[in-house]
Amino acid sequence: MKHLSTAGAFALAIAAATALTACHSKSSATPATATVAPTVAPLAQQTLPNPLPSLTVTSTTFTAGATLPASMVYNALGCTGGDTSPQLSWSAGPSGTVTYAVTMFDPDAPTNVGFWHWLVYNIPAATTSLAAGIPPTGGAGAGGGTLPAGASQAMDDYGVQGYGGPCPPTGTTHEYIITVTALSTTISGLNAATTDAPLLQFNMDGNILARGTLAGMFGD
Repeated sequence: MKHLSTAGAFALAIAAATALTACHSKSSATPATATVAPTVAPLAQQTLPNPLPSLTVTSTTFTAGATLPASMVYNALGCTGGDTSPQLSWSAGPSGTVTYAVTMFDPDAPTNVGFWHWLVYNIPAATTSLAAGIPPTGGAGAGGGTLPAGASQAMDDYGVQGYGGPCPPTGTTHEYIITVTALSTTISGLNAATTDAPLLQFNMDGNILARGTLAGMFGD
């Protein structure tokens, strides 16, 4: 058996200590962790009462689920109708209702995002009906309807500040959903002439107290 010199033994001890330190460092290092974004509930779940109270919406112009009359149909783009907004009535909103919004939407439009036909907001809480034939803002309309004081019409997807009737592609039948929403606030700071559906909905969010719908069909 060979004996190590003092220098050799010292060198061996240094090497062993170095290896031991390196091993300990690897085993005690804090493992890397991935940053996980917090889970956020969908916007509607954060802001809407659950369950959401319902409003009852009716019309003397058409009945729920029925074919919309020619008076409501668009009068351009190959469609021939009266392009007149319907009469609407709804039950009063819950305590705290300040204004109502009325919209008409076609979820079947071939746009991937549907088509907005009518957007009215800041209808006073004391008002629970709209007469037929409300004209576009700054224009004349059939039916003689009048927009309630304080209310405004936003831009529909035809680019009109008011009602624009159904005009689905030939050979199709679409559903048209009228929604009345009770809000806890007056929507302020908007220019109605440049306000579209996404902007209006953004300002409604967080203030919704109740909602009701009435739907009809149109097509061939």
